[in-house]
Amino acid sequence: FSYGFGWIVDRERGHRALFHSGGTRGFSSAIRHYPDDGVTVIVLANRGDRILDQIPLEIAAMILPQIARSETADPDGRRSERLENALRGFIAAKPDPREFTPAMRLFLSTATARGLGEWIASHGELKSLRYVQSERMGPDAVLRYRAAIGGAELWFSFTLTANNEIAQIYWW
Repeated sequence: FSYGFGWIVDRERGHRALFHSGGTRGFSSAIRHYPDDGVTVIVLANRGDRILDQIPLEIAAMILPQIARSETADPDGRRSERLENALRGFIAAKPDPREFTPAMRLFLSTATARGLGEWIASHGELKSLRYVQSERMGPDAVLRYRAAIGGAELWFSFTLTANNEIAQIYWW
């Protein structure tokens, strides 16, 4: 998993990115750090019912326009349909184990994964999953999507191995 010392470790269109978000009653926060570019954006809110993840990326894209997110034509609609079904299974706590790497199958059996699925489901029904971009990360492919879930907009990344197994799902 692309996680280390409290940070999600990622690349966004070739730029190394570290980020984290969270909140509790009455408080939400999100941070994105681009160490090679010298850019850090922190967003704090006095509300616990808001997902702030997109805001620091949009602000950082004002300085680094090449990282801006935009939907594009899906080069592989069947793969995207498969990932949408995998996300639906994850949210419903009924993932198809054949879709995932052994490590991801182990993670999906944890209380953490169940809690994350419940949190995503608390926003409502998955209405759509729209392709945004993909990047190679060594032998793996990272595919990014915009999801309409209930009244919320969430962004998800799927890491696929060379064997086409899902090694990771996270929102970004």
